Amino acid sequence: MTEATPFDPQPTLVGPMVTLSPLRAEDWDALFAVAADPLIWEVHPAHDRWQEPVFRRFFADAMASGGGLIIRDKATGAVIGSSRYDLTRVEPGEVEIGWTFLARSYWGGALTARSRR
Repeated sequence: MTEATPFDPQPTLVGPMVTLSPLRAEDWDALFAVAADPLIWEVHPAHDRWQEPVFRRFFADAMASGGGLIIRDKATGAVIGSSRYDLTRVEPGEVEIGWTFLARSYWGGALTARSRR
């Protein structure tokens, strides 16, 4: 019997178009610059997340979760969004993936199509 590899909630993942890496406190300014677009949140249940106090709570929760990830455009290095893994809301052996958002300039293009495969 082999021992299972422990789950890493903050991996560095490199794809053809984006990189995901652990969210850090120093990512705040660049990530809030993306999140401050009200249209990103217009139909989201947290429709006020573009407001700084609300986004600060979202960011703090992502940092506290130990599973926050920053998403960067691989070609430019620009911050384009974030995502998160969470182990606290699921059964043992499961992981929840969510809290993902992207800059609107990345909606509906090749990145969206590729991520749905």
